[in-house]
Amino acid sequence: MTLHERTKPFSGKNIAQIAREQARALWIPFLDIALDDELRTSLPVIDRNNDPEAQRQILGSPYTSSAPPMAARGGQGGPHGLQHPPC
Repeated sequence: MTLHERTKPFSGKNIAQIAREQARALWIPFLDIALDDELRTSLPVIDRNNDPEAQRQILGSPYTSSAPPMAARGGQGGPHGLQHPPC
């Protein structure tokens, strides 16, 4: 769903269609529309992963984290072991 008149022609189309029509990289119309609509554009999210076992593996992976940042847990370590001053 778009909000402003200037973005109405894109309503109902997906970003890939718009990019093809404009002969532009995929991310350019995505950002143009979002910025023209003052970042209030609604984009549908399609969840294609509805396999509970796959979700369990992904969420249980050591590479997937839902933990708060290290500083919020009282630690000083930043990304890649860099030390940052305390907040």
